[in-house]
Amino acid sequence: MVLLRKARFALSHTIKIVIKHPHEHAQMKEIEPSLEMSQSIVGGYIEQVHIISGVLKNFDIICNEEGRFKSLLPNIYTPELCGGDIVGTFFVTKVDGRNSKYRSLRDDEIAKIIDELNARSCV
Repeated sequence: MVLLRKARFALSHTIKIVIKHPHEHAQMKEIEPSLEMSQSIVGGYIEQVHIISGVLKNFDIICNEEGRFKSLLPNIYTPELCGGDIVGTFFVTKVDGRNSKYRSLRDDEIAKIIDELNARSCV
């Protein structure tokens, strides 16, 4: 089950995210948490999907809003999370509930996310 919500972007610092490109392993990357950077990573308009169950519970997947229409490559298989698969490059972060801004992932969260995404990869 998923919940869509909007996030505000903090400026002038970097955060740790996990990024996943189709046919590649997930990896940690540091980015500036801006709308422009998010759009650059996913290759277009962003869609934020808040995960409310499973291993990735309470994390947020940021993907291309028009990925299916653009026929982007399948990336991971997630029937219980997003009703099928996620296409194109996406990243995982967490939104701070106090201020609705993306926050940096902790090292233990990064390891858990990378393991889960690599296990679900559409290779």
